[in-house]
Amino acid sequence: MKKAFLLIVTSLALHSQAFGVGPIVIAGTGNPAAKLCDKLGGTLISVSTASSQTTLCAIDGALVEQWTLFWALKNKTPQQAIDALLNSSDCKSSGGAITKAKESEQGYSLQLCEFSDSSVIAVTTLNGGTQERGNELLIQLLLQAQ
Repeated sequence: MKKAFLLIVTSLALHSQAFGVGPIVIAGTGNPAAKLCDKLGGTLISVSTASSQTTLCAIDGALVEQWTLFWALKNKTPQQAIDALLNSSDCKSSGGAITKAKESEQGYSLQLCEFSDSSVIAVTTLNGGTQERGNELLIQLLLQAQ
């Protein structure tokens, strides 16, 4: 009975999400941030910095750390990286620190902007701001969640 109820709730939530209304429902076990990225049509990209490893969610051309996206969309928790993006601010003037990173599989380099609240966004995504075509879907999702 519980499984049938969960299936109905999940189906309704996904159906309503397809039409731009309703919450994003994530059920089951596993990493909820990774599941959210997948539900949004994103791709997970593992990157390494000098001090840590993290996973970015690539949505179109936008790259944002998976948990930063999760907290911003699912829990509607303010994130400095997201605030900087929506306000079209650059990393340093928003209080972030630029860190060099390397993608784990293909080895290409990129820069991340890390904030004191542990939110992370790619510098290219942040610099593109709300006007960058590759950021359109991410911006739309973030604005709908607010």
